[in-house]
Amino acid sequence: MKRIVSFLTALSALCMGAPQLPAPAYAETVSVQAETDADTPDFSCIGAVGTLSAAEAQNVAKTVYQSIQAHLPEVSFKEAGFDLTGQNINDVIGIYRTVISCWDAGILAINNDISYNTYYDIITLNYRFGDDEYDAQLAAYSGMLDEILSGVRDTWTDVEKALYLHDYLAVNYDYDYDAYYGRVTRENRADHSAYGMLTNHLGVCEGYSDLYAMLLNRLGIDALKIISEELHHAWNMIRIDGNWYYVDVTWDDNYTQYAGIVPHNNFLRTGAQMAESNHNAADWLSFYTENVCDLAVPETFSNAFWLETDSAILPWQGGWVSVGRAAPCTLFLHRNIQPDGTSEAEPVAELEYAQYKWPVWDKPGYNYTRNYVAPAVIGNTLFFTTPTGIYALLSPENAVPVPVYELTEAERAAGFLYGLYANGSTLRYGIDTSIRSHAETFNTPVQYYSLTEAEWSKNLPEDDLRYDLNNDNNVTVHDAVALARYVNENAPEGTFLADRADLDQDAVISIGDLTVLLQVLQ
Repeated sequence: MKRIVSFLTALSALCMGAPQLPAPAYAETVSVQAETDADTPDFSCIGAVGTLSAAEAQNVAKTVYQSIQAHLPEVSFKEAGFDLTGQNINDVIGIYRTVISCWDAGILAINNDISYNTYYDIITLNYRFGDDEYDAQLAAYSGMLDEILSGVRDTWTDVEKALYLHDYLAVNYDYDYDAYYGRVTRENRADHSAYGMLTNHLGVCEGYSDLYAMLLNRLGIDALKIISEELHHAWNMIRIDGNWYYVDVTWDDNYTQYAGIVPHNNFLRTGAQMAESNHNAADWLSFYTENVCDLAVPETFSNAFWLETDSAILPWQGGWVSVGRAAPCTLFLHRNIQPDGTSEAEPVAELEYAQYKWPVWDKPGYNYTRNYVAPAVIGNTLFFTTPTGIYALLSPENAVPVPVYELTEAERAAGFLYGLYANGSTLRYGIDTSIRSHAETFNTPVQYYSLTEAEWSKNLPEDDLRYDLNNDNNVTVHDAVALARYVNENAPEGTFLADRADLDQDAVISIGDLTVLLQVLQ
């Protein structure tokens, strides 16, 4: 007789209401017959899982991935040499849930309660869209992943790629407190998924960790999800140069609604370091079954440059820009990132006291001890906030801050600048009286305003040195000639600043950049 059993995850306590089980699957399932394994990821990072050897665990993951990739209604394990009886059932389902969570093929699969049939040795797959629209929706969501990854440079190390994505998610996404506190119910627990993050730009810890893992695995950087029932929380473990490290993007985005304020206390850390930041539980589970809280994680990044800032770290002018925490507040450009996360740090601008000391709203004459300078990058221009205005830096060589916007009287009556990020060519800035608690911003969100390119660019110098590609302190047709030669021959005459030449920010110096420059010169 067929048996259908429901498997509840360790995080099921976070579900809203009683879980609805999928309908039993009684039909025979066609097994996956992939033409080649070329499109299947390398699952060697999984290793042995419970009752399964490393080879068996990889085969389970491969079978799951290829079943989702083929958009099948079930995953069949019989021909792969597995049965779903005995002790291996929890391990197989744990790998199944991990593949759906951490690899891109699972972006539209629903990772709720699991139905499996021990007679046919199948697990039922549930998708967020029906057959008639699945392919189009999969292409759309895969395109969203590609759009995020378009900012990643091939020349970056795995550490730099992981840092970029960590800060990208922290800046561009927010915690879904509406779902967490029950104000809304997301269909099929979308707030716990990468799908929900991309759809709503919001998610809870599982959404952050799933999206981060999918992006890293899409780049070939091994990433898994960790859950803790004791903490009711999820985060990641990622492998860099053969070693596993812990990363928690959610808790590094703890300044909810204040974009650009991003501590890095939970980026590439050891177990002891994570425990210091309140990951003080004993049940750190990967594959929902394997405890990974005692991994031998080296202290490789204990002196990394990202530990010296509370702001987002952004790629700029061939390096990485950060806002120093110590006084006087200095903007640094970090180059030649070393395997231990240290760097060659070049100070590019030192801010005046009034520019980095945020006043206490209701106590005139008092200032906060820390700064809340938030950076943003559009093209080759770096922007940053002061309490009452937004400034721009055109290049490390031309590092005199240029004021591009001052708060209006009405805005100043509402508070100071807390938060800044770039949305395409538009700057978005937040105004508040202070950094408020999650509960306070939940009830009264931070007010954000837009500053379009036409508005911020009118205050930049007429000779915008962002486009000075031949380093003659002028922007003329000679820059276009140098760029055209570089595109065609990769050998322009004289000096050519290649780190400025990606004008359309697509990570490739091409005819598209020449088009941008010609429009500037018109």
